[in-house]
Amino acid sequence: MRTYSALAPRIYGLRKTHKPGCKLRPVVSSIGSPGYEIANFVHKSLLPFVMSLKYNVTDSFHFLDQIKLKKANEDHVLISLDVVSLFTNVHNSLIRKIIIERWDEIQKFVQLDQTTLLELIDFCYDSGYFVFDGNFYLQKEGCAMGSPASPSIAIIAVDYVVSMALTHLDFEIPIIKSYVDDLFAVVPKDKVDIILDVFNSVDKDIQFTLEVENNGKLPFLDILIERSEDGDLITSWFKKPYSSGRILNFNSNHPLSQKLGVAKGFLNRAMRLSHVNKTKESIRMVRKLLSSNNYPNKVISKCEKIVSERIKNNIRSNNVNKNWSFSRFPYIKGLSPRLGSLFRHTNCKLVFYNVFKVKDLFSRLKDKVKKEDRSGLVYRIPCSCGKWYVGQTRQKLKARVRQHKLDCRPEKFTKNNKTALAEHHFVEDGHNFQFDDVEILDLEKNYIKRNLSEMIFIKAMNCVNFRSDTQNLSTIYSDLINEVKDLVKS
Repeated sequence: MRTYSALAPRIYGLRKTHKPGCKLRPVVSSIGSPGYEIANFVHKSLLPFVMSLKYNVTDSFHFLDQIKLKKANEDHVLISLDVVSLFTNVHNSLIRKIIIERWDEIQKFVQLDQTTLLELIDFCYDSGYFVFDGNFYLQKEGCAMGSPASPSIAIIAVDYVVSMALTHLDFEIPIIKSYVDDLFAVVPKDKVDIILDVFNSVDKDIQFTLEVENNGKLPFLDILIERSEDGDLITSWFKKPYSSGRILNFNSNHPLSQKLGVAKGFLNRAMRLSHVNKTKESIRMVRKLLSSNNYPNKVISKCEKIVSERIKNNIRSNNVNKNWSFSRFPYIKGLSPRLGSLFRHTNCKLVFYNVFKVKDLFSRLKDKVKKEDRSGLVYRIPCSCGKWYVGQTRQKLKARVRQHKLDCRPEKFTKNNKTALAEHHFVEDGHNFQFDDVEILDLEKNYIKRNLSEMIFIKAMNCVNFRSDTQNLSTIYSDLINEVKDLVKS
């Protein structure tokens, strides 16, 4: 659970496009932060218990399995409950109370003693800080959206509130299921207002809003649930009214396999989430969505046939070979598919990605990480003679530069195994490195890739590095080195 070269969590906002006004959802990016690994450990420790919760569903398919044999009588109505700002309203005191009260049940799933688990959760709450505009802030209430532990903690809290609310009701609720902060329930028509009051009375901070069915229909997740005359719950695939209708366009610069995957994915959801009487209608909606994004009718029809056959034969995956290994490879139209076909008869598959992404078109929402706080990188330091020293490090840049400065002190002259930078400084009289002008050449967390990048830059630039620093570089990179020479001005 150790973290190296950690960065402070950074907060940013995601626009809530479905709500009026410029409302933002605050997210704390905690990857690489000092407490990230501990929070991730808490999440993994709690996950088996979360999966056992009675009212929790993991996705739309799980929800459908839970309600497909249920009925809603004439005197019942469909409702949904939504928690207001769930994450920031789950206080540490509440989650501690739940763990202590339910410990007999929790300990069957969690391989930690109660004291250790509570201490870890306390740490997750106490370390809820972030940086914004260069200033540090402490989150005073709730758990941060963006911390790995927050979803598990929030789901446990909602399940507890639901359980407590049900014990305060003097009537039965035949169906109630929750997905994080969204709840679906079938309740007596004359008890709707009572239900909202009871749910909101369990915890003063966890408050719900309520939505009632309209004409016997109610959306939940991406499913539209309809109550039939005989009480059956008829489901169909649902697209929210504020959906932009934009998906991966068929004319975009992506591998054909990814485009087919998008089409099959939508068709699969439409077929599996829809009642037999609603399947054709759901498929028509998906076909319209795909067509509006330039998917040819022939492609859509072929994908529909494939998905239909898989569902009919209960086939969920094409992955016959479970021992596949995967390698990321940039997508270059016309070239990448041909390279991928060379691996067709092996257990290795190339997974293509675009070098340029949609996010490159938009402004950065997070605070920019300072150059000196970057880690996992290749860098260069200029010398007064016009040459460069190229190095790579997993540390923060400022820590590595500080080490170079120490190596250039007079008392280090007799040190054995000096770096090429120190050797050049001592051997060449009057040659001083300009440490304040250090530049980052490449960012790469993987050591092997970072080492390869370093060797390429050393070959491409007028460097003081030792010849042995590039002795493991294959000649197949010659063309790439020539390209780098044009990009990097020495």
